[in-house]
Amino acid sequence: MNRKKQNKQPRKNNGRKNGPVSVRPLVAELAQCEKEGLPKGDSTSGFGKGLNIHDQTRQRTITNQGRMPSVHGKNGKRMDFECYVKRRNSAGPTEMTLSLRAIAPVLDKEQMINILSNTPSMVANPEECLATMRQLMEDGMITMDIIDDVLDIHHPAWSQLDWKIDETLEQDYITGFLANPENANKTEADALEAFNAQANVVFRKEGTVTVSVETDKGTKKFTMHIAAEKAQLDKGRYFLALAKDCSPFRIAWLKIHGFKHGQRQIEGRAKDHRTVGKITPSFVKEEKSRSNTTLGDAIKVANPEAGGDLMSALKSGQTITF
Repeated sequence: MNRKKQNKQPRKNNGRKNGPVSVRPLVAELAQCEKEGLPKGDSTSGFGKGLNIHDQTRQRTITNQGRMPSVHGKNGKRMDFECYVKRRNSAGPTEMTLSLRAIAPVLDKEQMINILSNTPSMVANPEECLATMRQLMEDGMITMDIIDDVLDIHHPAWSQLDWKIDETLEQDYITGFLANPENANKTEADALEAFNAQANVVFRKEGTVTVSVETDKGTKKFTMHIAAEKAQLDKGRYFLALAKDCSPFRIAWLKIHGFKHGQRQIEGRAKDHRTVGKITPSFVKEEKSRSNTTLGDAIKVANPEAGGDLMSALKSGQTITF
């Protein structure tokens, strides 16, 4: 509507030709567009297909919820974006990955498994455990057998669930393949050929689990619904992703038509983090118990010649110092 109004007004621009005015939507207008649905692009609107709008005048990019923006600058190169998250007091998967990447050379396999499986924040947040392993695997810092040991044997939450093969993947792929306009005039046989030419066996773990963590204030229980997808790829690695209410393998790997722009489960989102509380290490407790001395104990340490019996030493005429 704004564009139509401005187009009706003759432009007084010192002799330059009058023509269509490109009107960039305001923030309020964009919000209204979001409520009404995804704006569709045309030759005059300035909107691309789907809600992926780059506002050149305000250097603002708006994307679908849960998706990072993909925008190219005037030079044709893809623009870099930084993702900011809410501040929190405990480490998320990125911080854990960076820490484990730094200390990995001094860890053995069992120590790595123990950290990933039994770190209190990893127990209370199994999603962060999986996200950390995914990043470590991409960095070449852990192997598939470590992932299997953590998810299937050692982690208190993930080990409660069994892997189940995804039985509907093939049919979803064929349906999406035939519905894709790019595959016009192609047949179901073509879809099967494309499906079988790539990794296509996916396993899912999903269910509600309960875990317990011992804190300084007692036992704290956590109940959560978790889900993950795993697929064997080439080069001895897994496709591994969180999969609550979504299928990242369909969305990101196979890019099935109808799933391609689907919503994903976001890794490390601050509002999803479960806080464990303070847990004092056992070696600190032991050291404090040994160093919790009284005045008399301090005097005994300072006067070893008294033999531990201060009263007898004083009665016998000995001198003690403190």
